[in-house]
Amino acid sequence: MKKLESQKISELFYNCFFEADEIINGRPIGEFTSIKSINPNKNITVLLSTMKLNKNKNIIIEYIDLLPKIDEGNSLDNLCFDRNGNKWCEDIQILDQLLMMALACQLISYTTLELKDEEIVTIKRIRENDNFKVSGISPEVIPETKDNQLSKGYNEKEKQLIAENKIRITEELNEYYKIINTGLGFFRIHAIINTDNVNQLDFYDNKDNFLFSRKFADTDGIVGLEGILNQRLFCEFKDRFENKITYLVDGKRHLFLLSSPEDKRYGYKIEITRDNNKEHYSRIQICIGDANSNYVFKKIDVDEGSLQIELNNQFGPYGNHVDGEKRVIWYRPLHNPLLYVIEDEWYQKGHCLRGSCSEVKLDGETLIGRLTREQFYKLSTNIVLHSRNKELILYTIEEMEKQLPGIKEFIYNNSVLYNFIINAEYQSDPITDELVQATIHEKCNLKKSGKSAIKKR
Repeated sequence: MKKLESQKISELFYNCFFEADEIINGRPIGEFTSIKSINPNKNITVLLSTMKLNKNKNIIIEYIDLLPKIDEGNSLDNLCFDRNGNKWCEDIQILDQLLMMALACQLISYTTLELKDEEIVTIKRIRENDNFKVSGISPEVIPETKDNQLSKGYNEKEKQLIAENKIRITEELNEYYKIINTGLGFFRIHAIINTDNVNQLDFYDNKDNFLFSRKFADTDGIVGLEGILNQRLFCEFKDRFENKITYLVDGKRHLFLLSSPEDKRYGYKIEITRDNNKEHYSRIQICIGDANSNYVFKKIDVDEGSLQIELNNQFGPYGNHVDGEKRVIWYRPLHNPLLYVIEDEWYQKGHCLRGSCSEVKLDGETLIGRLTREQFYKLSTNIVLHSRNKELILYTIEEMEKQLPGIKEFIYNNSVLYNFIINAEYQSDPITDELVQATIHEKCNLKKSGKSAIKKR
């Protein structure tokens, strides 16, 4: 479901304009719809492409229906807030752009109440036209001129915004392809844009053997592969070794899966999330587990504020340990601080150290009462940096590196928290030593072994 986002709405508005090559001698090449700004403080008239309005009408309807009390009628100022009372629109021009598109599609009506010192505009939703196409005006009614600027009131600043918007989309696409090829690269696969069709991605292995193609439809009025930035994508194919590859993108979340036919127990999951304008990826999750279930053998999940490590073998005699052992570290030092350290043997009682600012417990028994945030940060960080637990983190990454070469460097280069844990030193402390010693389960000592289930290319 869409949400009200100023940037997306502005992009959609500008994409309903005629491009420069769609205007000849001052006339657009297709039908147009002339719309004047609803904002009484703006004297702007734009000519929008009727074809592009029809193409994007359903999207415009989705956005309009997210506005509060739009069916009953609401003022311009109130429409700057969403239905939860959060202000989504800092610049009323963005709201005006959405309303102009809706007005062009005959989705809304408006009335103006003139008071002594101001004009109050009320917007109301019209639904009877939702399923009808927008009717435009023939370009023949516009006299031929040498001026190809159709939309009056848009100055050089607005033209610059359009240009900057296209540059931004290009940068987002470059980042998108970087993430695709980063994730697939761990499976020794890469994707490129088809040279004959910019709406198509082609997938190859590291020997440049063709594997699969995926075509994309234009979405949100954006030309070519730019449309994939605004749609949920799923594709599935096999490499030349019959490994099944799945790629899913949903917004900022990219998910890469591989299951091996040679050892059906093993499945590989890589999840990469990146927010805009962030230097590092906001979340990285690597999971090696049973391809036929959700059972985890090895897992690292790290974001800007937390780290989770899991090493598990409660499923059978083919992992890093003998049958029935599990170790987990979950460290979140700052926001809503917590710490879990688990060492567990499947058939016997394990040890679970659980801590927060309110208390620290071992196997359900309170060992330490309330702590300040600073005290808990120091204690939980020191527990994670203890050789017993730091060794688990390093060992898990090394084991993953054997099966997914390059993953160790990728996490190191893209996780500030992981960098901190690797480079910080343990500060000797009797309380920490005692807590860690109490958590140790002797049968959960690391066994130096590992295997690679992905066939070498």
